Amino acid sequence: MKKWWIIGMLAVMVPWSVMAQVEKQVEVSKNYVPSLEPATKLAIRPDKTDTMQLRPEIDYTITPLSLQTRLATRPIQPARVTYWEFNRPNPFYVKAGVGYPLQSVVDVYASTQNPGTGYALGYLNHEGRYAKIKNDFGLKNNSTRMTNRVGAAAGKYLGRHIVEGDVHYDHRLFHRYGAHYPSEWKHVPGDQVGYSDVAATVRVGDDFQDLSRTNFEFKVAGDLFYDHSDPIGVAERGRQSNFGVQGRVARAFAKSRFDIGLGYTWMWGGRALENVDEHLLSSTIRYARHLARSSMEVGVDYYYNRSETATEERTKHYVFPYLRLEFNLIKTAVKPFVEMDGRLQTNDFQSLATQNPYLPASTWLMKSTPEWAVRGGLMGYSKNNRFRYRAYLEGALQDDHIYWLLPVLDEAAPTMYAAGWFVPWQERQTRYTMGAEVTYRPATNWVLDAAARFYAYDDEHKLQHGAPEWEAECGVRYEGRKVRVGLRAVMQGERWWSMVMSDDTKVIEERLIDRYKMPSAVDVQFDFEWRMSGMMALFVEGRNLLNSDLYDLPTMPEYGINALVGVRLTF
Repeated sequence: MKKWWIIGMLAVMVPWSVMAQVEKQVEVSKNYVPSLEPATKLAIRPDKTDTMQLRPEIDYTITPLSLQTRLATRPIQPARVTYWEFNRPNPFYVKAGVGYPLQSVVDVYASTQNPGTGYALGYLNHEGRYAKIKNDFGLKNNSTRMTNRVGAAAGKYLGRHIVEGDVHYDHRLFHRYGAHYPSEWKHVPGDQVGYSDVAATVRVGDDFQDLSRTNFEFKVAGDLFYDHSDPIGVAERGRQSNFGVQGRVARAFAKSRFDIGLGYTWMWGGRALENVDEHLLSSTIRYARHLARSSMEVGVDYYYNRSETATEERTKHYVFPYLRLEFNLIKTAVKPFVEMDGRLQTNDFQSLATQNPYLPASTWLMKSTPEWAVRGGLMGYSKNNRFRYRAYLEGALQDDHIYWLLPVLDEAAPTMYAAGWFVPWQERQTRYTMGAEVTYRPATNWVLDAAARFYAYDDEHKLQHGAPEWEAECGVRYEGRKVRVGLRAVMQGERWWSMVMSDDTKVIEERLIDRYKMPSAVDVQFDFEWRMSGMMALFVEGRNLLNSDLYDLPTMPEYGINALVGVRLTF
């Protein structure tokens, strides 16, 4: 019975000992050694009348005891580290500057965070220019331009997941300062063009960094886009509303990774665009596998696009194969790659106003613009990562590519009277590109980089695309502890735009009048920053230091030599 009792006790105690991450037992024992001491007489007097003698009995037992000590540690929870643990930004950041000709810039960010709770952020962005610019007709119309944004974002950590949201308000202001109207026109050159956007987004899910577990996200977004422009020939301006949902799931297994996404966007017009409605359903799937000498990623994107008005309906399906292959021929120095992808750009009112704000009125195109592209080349970097390069060839096909046409107001003198707005027109275009990019770090604080791209276009009509045949840029930058300084040159070749009569009752070939040439240009840029302390830094930025004729759009030149000075505060 005693044997089974001992076995039962051990069965209970063993699981508790297994729980310890590290267990050691120390047993201390001491042997008993008996010793003999000198004899002593007993303090008892003998009785003379009795012959018996008392001998007291001494009885004792020794029970050795063992001291048992367990050196053990308690299990602890795995450590969780967030971005904020490593990067603890100061709660306030302010950038403010003014320039010549008159311009301004303001950026303000206020934030707070707790690694175990979440974060909150408020921000304000402003950029504006106010000095008048002489256009191609020698007129100095109102050329004020401003972009403003105010918003707030917040996130709440839920274990490994996060719930976050963002809400912001955008306002953009332009003027048609490139216009020149005949004297009988009532319009004033320099009419105002303005747009505002109120948007909100809520997202719940993961950050898709640790894919050893399944990462997911679900996002809901909506916004209202308004047109505040001075009307041209119409009494009412347009408005657009958007609502979208997106979901995504990704997981990595050993050297493989799966990524699946699904989204839906509903866009509908209001006021002048009341009868316009567009739906876009998208799905994407990716599979990637990384090996020692190569990596591969394949997939496909699918879009269902439906547009309709009160009198027209258009439904289209788009499929874009995705492929990326990369090989390591000579470790990291020579890595050939092949890529194939595509994208779809809807031409709703908000998208068009973002591409070119100078619309004649609230415009919504029924046809979206798909692009299929294939590219291949070489890339690599040196062993010490100081030198990087990339060279490639690309071919891209765009159906319903947008050409921005410049309307003129007098057929007899097309170069004398410009409307100040641009009309979008859609045709097919094929583009071929040859490009190269190089980055070199001769020392830790120095960076030199250069890039060049050459284009060839196959336009299936007589329209001018308004894009350059070559672009290039190069720069050098020093990043010190107290001083940062950079010098960069951005160059592009000449561009040609089609000029058409403003009467849109004719077919496009009959409306073509002339071509507008934008010359080649070099924009030399300079920036300097002096960190006076950990809290304050002074900066200087210079643009177009060679006083070149820079244009973003025809008839509307940009500033000549201009500079911006200001201060950055972090506290």
